[in-house]
Amino acid sequence: MRSFTTLVLAGAVGACWLRSARPDTDEQRGSEIVSVRVDNQNFYDATIYVVANGEKRRLGVVTGHQSEVFTFRWKQAQVHFVIQLLAAGTYTTETIGADPGDQLELVIAPDLHRSRVSR
Repeated sequence: MRSFTTLVLAGAVGACWLRSARPDTDEQRGSEIVSVRVDNQNFYDATIYVVANGEKRRLGVVTGHQSEVFTFRWKQAQVHFVIQLLAAGTYTTETIGADPGDQLELVIAPDLHRSRVSR
C-alpha cells in the first residue's frame, strides 16, 4: 500500500511540473496580454465583457464597490468594454487603443453612463 501511495504522489507532482513547464502559458507570453483593472463604484454587481474585432468575450464579474483585475490575450489595436449590471442595465464604453502589455483601467461609476475606460 505504501508503494502505491508513493506512486500516486509522484504522479501528481510530475503532472504539476509538466503543467507549469508548458511554454505556451499566458504568463510566459506576457507581452501578448492586456490587463484591465475594474473599479466598480456602483452598488450592483457587474459582468464585464471585452469586445475586439467584433468578438465579445466575458472577462468576469466584479462585485459592487469592489475592484478586480482581468487579463485577456491582445488581438486588436482597438477594444471596448460592455458593462452589464445585475438588474440595472448595460453600458458600452468608448473604444480605446490597446497594445500588448498595456494596463487599462475601467471605472464603473455610480451613474452608469459616466463610466470610463483609460490607459
